[in-house]
Amino acid sequence: MKSKIKPDEDLSMLSFEDAFLGDTRKSETSNPTNNDSSYDFDDDVQDTTVASSLWTKQRVKGLERKIANIGACEEKISLTKEMLAKAEVIAQVEEKFIIIKACGVLCAVDQHAADERIALEKLESALFNPEMHDGMMIHMTNKSIMVSDILKRSKLIPPKRISLTQKDMSTVKHHWSLLQKWKFTFEESDDKSLLLTGLAKVCDRVASVNNFLEFVKELGHITGGEIKPAFVKNVLASNACRYAIMFGDYLTHEKCVELIASLSRCEFCFICAHGRPSTIPLMDMNKDGKRSTREESAHEKDDTKFKDGNL
Repeated sequence: MKSKIKPDEDLSMLSFEDAFLGDTRKSETSNPTNNDSSYDFDDDVQDTTVASSLWTKQRVKGLERKIANIGACEEKISLTKEMLAKAEVIAQVEEKFIIIKACGVLCAVDQHAADERIALEKLESALFNPEMHDGMMIHMTNKSIMVSDILKRSKLIPPKRISLTQKDMSTVKHHWSLLQKWKFTFEESDDKSLLLTGLAKVCDRVASVNNFLEFVKELGHITGGEIKPAFVKNVLASNACRYAIMFGDYLTHEKCVELIASLSRCEFCFICAHGRPSTIPLMDMNKDGKRSTREESAHEKDDTKFKDGNL
């Protein structure tokens, strides 16, 4: 016996539950036709895995409109790192999203945003990490980089003499060690100017004198703690983006599982390097299940009343 799957354009018209959660229709209820664009699946044991995989992918495609319009959803769904760590990978969709079920919450994971976040935190964790020596390699999806090449000093030839306001000079003196830590090197001159001798070099990109001055201005507005230069943040985010998985990249099921597991271990797992969401909750199946149970109970009561003649 064979069951039919309708073309993708028909699936997009289905309700969310029918498009994704509905059981495979049997031939006697699916009204099969001779449409050439239908997909046939044999019910033998050997084809079960293939049929199930293709069936799921076809149904998930019908959710694309739902994902695009997810912002219109009024009901808020909570998602935690713990839920993400326990998530079950269902399928990759259109080589863009990974559909997962996290403790009953159906989610769409942006594969590029997820890998971008993973790469960014790999790069950031290598900075000033005493457990990582300079010769160690940091592996992103499409590039590997040595720890020593993430952040280094680039000698400024010739040195650049710059004049600072009294406030900025005071900031430089107060944050002298922090500026040196980020590979900005300089000397104070007798005329109260600053002789800039070195600039930060991040992933082969060298900061400018303006980047240094902007960092000094930023430090002038904080009272304590450490801060990362905007130049460093931007270059790390740019590299994480450039060498991450892209839309259009096919991922095996094993790679999808690995990606979700790595994402769940990130400190900021729900946003990419540029602040976009990496994971979008689509539907809380736990709540829908409870609602369906209530509705079924109500229908059962109505049926009982009708049978008893109590209208």
